[in-house]
Amino acid sequence: MVANATGVSQAVAVSSGTSGLHAALVAVGVGRDDLVVLPSFTFIASANAIAYCGASPWLFDVTEESWTLDPALLTKHFETETYQKNGRLIHKETGRRV
Repeated sequence: MVANATGVSQAVAVSSGTSGLHAALVAVGVGRDDLVVLPSFTFIASANAIAYCGASPWLFDVTEESWTLDPALLTKHFETETYQKNGRLIHKETGRRV
């Protein structure tokens, strides 16, 4: 019904925003021991959905102008704290997939 009403081929209904976030993370393959980038200015449901997947949030500061992730800081951390392996981003210190 929802798919027909919105003109898409598939849709899913969930009981809460947290359930929706969890379903989205599972759908893109987030799993045990992964690190998931998250802005430090957030709410608990984001971190909980990541934890439900067995992953951990990797918190980054936000900009004062937009209160969203700071692209320069994120780039700096990715360049210094991660490396590419087989098409995946790996955290140097822990060996976890980002």
